[in-house]
Amino acid sequence: MTTQEQYVERLKEMVVAKYGHAILSSEDCIHLAEAVREATSTNLDHRSLELMFVAKRHRYAPRPAVLSTLASYVGYSSWSNFCSSRDVLPADDTDIIPIKRRWGVIILTIVAILLVVSTALFLLVGDIGNEASQPQLNNLRHDVEAYYAAIATEESIKLRRYSNTADYDELISTLLAEGEARINSEIGDYIRYEAKELGITVSEDIIDEIHQSVIAHYRSVYRCLQEELVVNK
Repeated sequence: MTTQEQYVERLKEMVVAKYGHAILSSEDCIHLAEAVREATSTNLDHRSLELMFVAKRHRYAPRPAVLSTLASYVGYSSWSNFCSSRDVLPADDTDIIPIKRRWGVIILTIVAILLVVSTALFLLVGDIGNEASQPQLNNLRHDVEAYYAAIATEESIKLRRYSNTADYDELISTLLAEGEARINSEIGDYIRYEAKELGITVSEDIIDEIHQSVIAHYRSVYRCLQEELVVNK
């Protein structure tokens, strides 16, 4: 299966190829940001590019907005469009989702999108009139939830390729447990990092609230697979 990290690495390779030479310094990132702005009319903070290309030990995944902008720079309409394109897959990942299963892929994608959109709308309506920093907090919540919803959808799409195997149900449960463990271990640091990027601070209560929302969204995508398996038996 192709992982999120593999797609990010492939995107970086294509960005370097389009840019014309290796991106190894802060100055390179500044010039790359200018090239991206000229090509896409979107401004990227060169520091976000440094985290992707220069800071080799950086542990945080790029923000979805950064990935989508870079995907646009290399010729794709969005990050999701980039990930779903056959020509960006690594050479050893050539599996194709059978046509008869594509309706399930569409449903899973729609579920993830609706979950994120509904949460964003709820927060927007509920927080009208709150203090000035609240819109930034809403953006933080939306970005974090959208990031993990995209990962869950991507994982479930690839998991469907193994729906005919005898241990498919067990595989679903195993990957769900691994995904939850990964979220539990990293989401606190990820939220704090994103908050720092936005110039805001978040309480542990807010972090826990976002954490529980992400876990609920993550489980719902896998629950679709489990319910579908029951129906098809």
